[in-house]
Amino acid sequence: LGYTLTHCWTGPHALSLHRLNSILAARGVQGVIVMPFSEAQDFSSLDWSGLAGVVMDHCLKAPALTTILPDHHLSLFDALRRLWALGYRRPGLVLDHAKDERLRFRWSGAYSSFSRTVGPDRLLPVLMDSPLQAKSFHPWFQAHEPDVVIGHVHSDITRWLGERGRRIPEHVGFLQLNWTERTAPCAGLDLQPGVLGGAAVEAVVAQLQRNECGLPENPKTILMPARWIDGPTLRPQPAVAPPHPAKA
Repeated sequence: LGYTLTHCWTGPHALSLHRLNSILAARGVQGVIVMPFSEAQDFSSLDWSGLAGVVMDHCLKAPALTTILPDHHLSLFDALRRLWALGYRRPGLVLDHAKDERLRFRWSGAYSSFSRTVGPDRLLPVLMDSPLQAKSFHPWFQAHEPDVVIGHVHSDITRWLGERGRRIPEHVGFLQLNWTERTAPCAGLDLQPGVLGGAAVEAVVAQLQRNECGLPENPKTILMPARWIDGPTLRPQPAVAPPHPAKA
């Protein structure tokens, strides 16, 4: 499309927003894609009047821009359905509270929604901690004995389960919420960052082609589904029985 990308770091040890304003104006930049931050930021002091912009994930407190993010709620809901089909009946969700809060509690919300399809008494209390630690994981696991753990920190959870004499997947399964962050081969949800980045570029270019600059009156939210990845941390898929021969 004829555009080029430049990566600018902002924050306490990088560019201030005031300095970034000067750089964008000097270089004639027309479009901005705000990449995810670990903690929500305030970009109100950036001069958006001449810019088309989108934000990746819910990483801005202000202003409100068109947002591109994975459909965390639907992706986890569908993952729970898959785990149920594999025979898991006690899926346990382990979350960093700060991460779930940044996503407007979409993960814990999906878990709660799924409980309504199987019965609220069938699922376990969500383990929420910031950060996740063994001292909270062990009492939770002992009290509820999940048969599959869903979470982020594969290496930590594997170690904690080993301390309890549990092996993956023989004794308990594991599903990585963000497969890109895996530390070893595992089953997980691929949030498809490349697809998300492509959607962000398309959204900015569409604004430029429509000559839309400044803060949007009606910012949009574009949700992209995650991709299920099979892996060695879950029991194998059940074999499909061959069809019965037709009767003569």
